[in-house]
Amino acid sequence: PHFRHCLVRCRHCRIFFLTHPRNAGRKDLACPFGCRESHRRAKSCKRSAAYYRTEAGKVKKRIQNGKRSKNVGEAALEGQGSDASTNEPLEKSQVEEPDTPQFDASVVDYVRLATCLIEGRRVSREEIVEMLERTMRQHSIAREKRMDYILRRLEKRPP
Repeated sequence: PHFRHCLVRCRHCRIFFLTHPRNAGRKDLACPFGCRESHRRAKSCKRSAAYYRTEAGKVKKRIQNGKRSKNVGEAALEGQGSDASTNEPLEKSQVEEPDTPQFDASVVDYVRLATCLIEGRRVSREEIVEMLERTMRQHSIAREKRMDYILRRLEKRPP
């Protein structure tokens, strides 16, 4: 109940979300669940289109299009699964581990804000990511002994 004043509606999708107390009461906020990002992208496209309608923008676009037609053959020659600059296969350290969950930065920030408000203390991004990794971790469906499961997990992600 004491966070009621921090509850705000998104100006785009009209859903309620918690905001920082210093932003309470504002009507121009966008939610961190995609509206902020889509509004930013739309504004960027609008700025870009306005620029390319100017004389300087038309000249620059003509130059960029000319470069593109020259590089079409080179792009087709580059192989997938290799480093583009050296054409060598990627090392294991360069390939992202598929078992590690990736979280959207805006959602992590929102969870951090909500946690800070609820707990009444500062919470770091690392704490939130660690908490989300713990909650998102799922046990294997395969039936095995607990010790085998722990050893398999430790091999994948050592402490």
